[in-house]
Amino acid sequence: MMRKPLFLLALLLPLALPARAQSPALFTGLTRLACEALLCLSSGSRPAACTPSLSYYFSLHKQFRTDLSTLTKRLNFLNLCPSASADTHMQSLTQAIARGAGYCDAASLNRNTYETTIRVCPTRPRGSPWWRQVDEEECSYQTVQAIDPHMPRHCSSYYQHGYIAPGDLKPPRYVGQPGHDGRWQAAPGP
Repeated sequence: MMRKPLFLLALLLPLALPARAQSPALFTGLTRLACEALLCLSSGSRPAACTPSLSYYFSLHKQFRTDLSTLTKRLNFLNLCPSASADTHMQSLTQAIARGAGYCDAASLNRNTYETTIRVCPTRPRGSPWWRQVDEEECSYQTVQAIDPHMPRHCSSYYQHGYIAPGDLKPPRYVGQPGHDGRWQAAPGP
């Protein structure tokens, strides 16, 4: 008869201990790096504490023909963090980071080009009247490589995700005239 209450007391004793006696579990290894990378890549500021996790994240890329793609490797790494699959919003943030981080900066967007034909006309000779039109026969057409002025959808979803504070990640902006001198430029800092 006495054994039953003692047995129950032994089972419930760990639950009755104060919370400060139990230390919280800290992530270590790749799990910790993955969680840090999620935090750092969803923020506009990159403190020095982000360096190890971001170095590891950006070192993941396809090396061999039989290797996983860079995107898959980076997504698998981010999914090591338990928070990455906490809910559908975190899953979409993880997807947006894997597709956008490192692919949506000004330098990367300036590599997205298309071929276009532009009309090139000589400038009006100096001293000629302002109303003098350039003769159509003097103009020529040239095929050039131009930088695409449209931000890809995966970049828009990265910069405008609901879990990222508005204005925290500043997207690059397109400056200049599309088809001529247009290019992506990094957003000015704070």
